[in-house]
Amino acid sequence: MKRFFVLFILGVVLFPMMSFAQENEYTPEQLALRSDIFNFVKEEGFVPEIDSYGDIKFKSEGDVYYIAVSYQDKSPMYVSFYRYFGSYPAEFSRDVVVMATGNLNLYKGIKIICFEDAYRIGADMYVNSAEPIKDAFY
Repeated sequence: MKRFFVLFILGVVLFPMMSFAQENEYTPEQLALRSDIFNFVKEEGFVPEIDSYGDIKFKSEGDVYYIAVSYQDKSPMYVSFYRYFGSYPAEFSRDVVVMATGNLNLYKGIKIICFEDAYRIGADMYVNSAEPIKDAFY
């Protein structure tokens, strides 16, 4: 019973506080960058929202995209623009995607990260303002 109580306290009290602490670790410049990107996405006709991780989340043609501003990198700031896929396509296995990733990353400005049952395709940038992201958005 004691173990359950400790796990309950950790899950209900401490983990949400840790997530909140990360949000508070953003500098004013990082928050301004995220706000500029958010407003740009909105001006482009999308309906962005800030998700529980502090990332900008929006849909385009039914697909969900994310733009994340890292709270760790302050000058320049690190921004990731990505799409998460919950499973591999039926015609490709994880091994095929991993093998193709090396070749694709040699000549494309994207990164594919493979997980056990899912993958993520994205692009990352170090920026001091939202302008490079606006230029590369589409």
